[in-house]
Amino acid sequence: MKKNYLSLLIAALILSCQKDDVKVEEPITLRTALTAYTWNMYRLTLNFQDGSYTDLTNIYFKPCELDDLLKFNPPSLFTKSDGLNVCDPPGGSVFTNLNGGEWAVTDNDSMLYISKGFNAQAYKVSEWSRTKMKWKQSQTNYLGEKETYIFELMAK
Repeated sequence: MKKNYLSLLIAALILSCQKDDVKVEEPITLRTALTAYTWNMYRLTLNFQDGSYTDLTNIYFKPCELDDLLKFNPPSLFTKSDGLNVCDPPGGSVFTNLNGGEWAVTDNDSMLYISKGFNAQAYKVSEWSRTKMKWKQSQTNYLGEKETYIFELMAK
């Protein structure tokens, strides 16, 4: 009888130690991520050379712009549409000015270019997945210090 309990205990221990199936998300190209979803910019920060940062989201964007939808249509049409909260008068954000323009991905999925007419924006894409992205624009300020704008987006 003790052998039966011992056998059951050993079987239970072996079964409890088996690893659960872990679902690993397959890598996705930037182009696929851009075109598969509609995107929403939810945060803009300005990062400084010393590691500090300032959240500029509510300074640069009106609340009615924060629900706007950005769509990257294949092969290269960029559109920006109003969300449920429509600005009156319409907003003048950089994305509004690029609506109807073209987009391109270059440099092994590290750069995103969006342009319309003479307005062209280049973003270094530092992170992306099926649900979130980070775009960066760096520049040198009037003091000669490097500063980086980080746009954070989520898929809708």
